[in-house]
Amino acid sequence: MIKDIFKKKNIVGWQDTFDDIFLEKFLSKSFMFGKHNSYLYGEDVITNPPNTETLVLCPDCIDHGCESNNKKRKYYPDSNISYSFNNESYRCDNFNLEKTNNNFLFSGCSYTFGSGLPYNSTWAYQLNKDLCGDQFYNLGLNANSQKAIIYDIYNYIRKYGKPKAVFILFPDISRVIGFVDSLSSIEVKTRLLKEEYPNESSRFFTQDLLYFDFYNSICALEDYLKSIDVPFLWGTWHQETEEVLNLVSKNFNNYVKIFTNSNSAKYFKDVKIENNMSLRYWDLSRDLTHPGIKTHMIIKNIFLYEWKKKYENIN
Repeated sequence: MIKDIFKKKNIVGWQDTFDDIFLEKFLSKSFMFGKHNSYLYGEDVITNPPNTETLVLCPDCIDHGCESNNKKRKYYPDSNISYSFNNESYRCDNFNLEKTNNNFLFSGCSYTFGSGLPYNSTWAYQLNKDLCGDQFYNLGLNANSQKAIIYDIYNYIRKYGKPKAVFILFPDISRVIGFVDSLSSIEVKTRLLKEEYPNESSRFFTQDLLYFDFYNSICALEDYLKSIDVPFLWGTWHQETEEVLNLVSKNFNNYVKIFTNSNSAKYFKDVKIENNMSLRYWDLSRDLTHPGIKTHMIIKNIFLYEWKKKYENIN
């Protein structure tokens, strides 16, 4: 049943086998998800080609959640917000093999991408600045899933080598990877199965299974980065996911509590608006659904504090 539903939605990720077109147009290309990530926007599939720039980006619009049945979307371009995509279709500097060892690597979902916020106001950009990173390398993508985030870290290192350190801000666990076949091109699309198809998906993607899968995936990533001597810190912005992870936090080596510490005075006291930041987006981003600059500064401070404590021995 679920396979038939995905066929109707033009999703090919549930086929028993993939044909030669899939192998040629997707698997034979770079495995970096930025080049393949897509946004299912009504009946249209929107992708971000490398080395392009745009003023608006779904779901960065005035509608809450960009519902596919809403046909009256209105965009409000702002000169303070634009999206420039690098050579791998990420919102950051171009990746360069020769500069990887001297730069930090960030990843996550729309929180890390900075949906609806100026480029220089995101937690990742500000943390990179505080750590004196040369280039800014950010793998964050809108609607990214936990699995895609982890895969991208492996794929980046395989292609560009070891970064100076890795920081990840994960979303909730309900997101899984699917594939969209559009204009003879296979694109990656995150599917919120438990929300979009709760009756069918619950047979395969129980909450216990999703947590079990993530637990083992993140433990494997921790072990891998440790084996190649790459410092690592990670957390999640999602309260429910963090509450579950807190129960097994002693089993992780690099886990940082974000939501739990978001109101702590030691992280909040240094949060301030810099001269080049916009007061307009201090509390909420332009899309009115993502947190504003204040939350990003708190997340940055939490990661920075934990970095200094773990890797610089500064308490």
